[in-house]
Order: sequence, then C-alpha cells, then structure tokens
Amino acid sequence: MADGAQAWREEVRFGWKHHEDKGWRDRTLPSGRPTVLELPDPGRNGATRLYAGLHYRFAPGPLTEPDPKMVTLDETELAMPDRENGQT
Repeated sequence: MADGAQAWREEVRFGWKHHEDKGWRDRTLPSGRPTVLELPDPGRNGATRLYAGLHYRFAPGPLTEPDPKMVTLDETELAMPDRENGQT
C-alpha cells in the first residue's frame, strides 16, 4: 500500500502435517530443488510491493507463537507490476 501498511499476510507451514481424515502428510521442502508455492490472490488493496521470507522454525505449534531460535533462510522484496499497463 502507498502508506506502507500491510495489505495482506499469508503464512504456510512446511513439514509433516496431520489431517484428521488423511493422516500424516509430508509437506517438507526438498533439498536442492526449487519449489513453487501458489497462494490465492487476495486482491491488491493498493499494494505495490511484495515481501516474502523463508524462515526455519525449531518450535512446534502455531506460527503465532514466537520461536527465539528461528533462522531466516531467505527474504526478498519485489515490485508488483501495474495490472492496467504491465509496468512496475
């Protein structure tokens, strides 16, 4: 957004995940291979930049709980193209 406010946030947990009806599913990220993560389009709400980060957490549980041992593996910031004329 023009004022720097956060327009949308999405957090995704990788690793083993338990589903009530499907049991345990492996959602780990494979080493040495690129991975594509597709998220639903929440609409821009005036946003012009995208921030993304990949963090390794040691603590289990909800992502809302802090993990003091968390390590940032990668972060990036991208200008989002103008939808009307394809410009950034």
